[in-house]
Amino acid sequence: MGMLDTLQFVKNIFWECSDNFQYMGLGVGALVYLYVTLEKDPWSKRLVSFSMLFFFLFVFPPFILLARYVLKDSNVYRLLWVLPFVFLIPYAAILFGSSLRGRKETLFWAGICVVLVLLAGDGFSEREFSVQEEYSNIYHITEEQLRVCEILGIAGEDALVLGADLDVIRAIRRVNPYTKVIYGTDIEYADYEEDVVRLFAYMQDDVIPVEYVLGSAEEMGVNFLVWNKWSDCTVPIGTYLGEDLRLIGETDNYWIFMVISA
Repeated sequence: MGMLDTLQFVKNIFWECSDNFQYMGLGVGALVYLYVTLEKDPWSKRLVSFSMLFFFLFVFPPFILLARYVLKDSNVYRLLWVLPFVFLIPYAAILFGSSLRGRKETLFWAGICVVLVLLAGDGFSEREFSVQEEYSNIYHITEEQLRVCEILGIAGEDALVLGADLDVIRAIRRVNPYTKVIYGTDIEYADYEEDVVRLFAYMQDDVIPVEYVLGSAEEMGVNFLVWNKWSDCTVPIGTYLGEDLRLIGETDNYWIFMVISA
């Protein structure tokens, strides 16, 4: 693992975190504001110093190499949880609001209340609040992807899913983080077993070798298979219905199969 590979790894982690762009954006904005007010408040200096130090440490190749060795690639991104954005954002908002006077201060806090109500969304509506609605609002999951997740709802926490593409895998993990998948959206840069990486590569081929995919899925204990209807295959996937697969649902672009032999 060279320096360029390590920097690419860090870049990919931040790219994955773009799913939380609102939270990250607010955090960075708070960091910038507190940096400007360093001389006015000692707590600002402590919070900003810690955050900036951690940012530099996170992109420091030797540190990342050590983290990849100790934590494994698929867990390194969790180090970003150390960033105190949960304190930085409200702290910066309070400092900024307290710097205003008169009508401006009233309008600012009224605006904060309106934003909180809008972000709460489903929690203040008459509709039944659901995890799916929350994630669909935040992560822009499509109706079709939600339908796939609903069909997979019969899968227990011990069930293992093989997804057709990274978009549907991301949706599955967002809606139900307890669902196990053969590989996640970090497959392109994380440290997976060689047979898992090979399976992912075959699933992305222009012509998917169905025999190999199903054989690997059976060996790995896959319970459910999400298959793109429009994929070119060496053999029609329907050939395996009955003995190896059972169709449990479909959408406009996906078939969802239960692997009988698993």
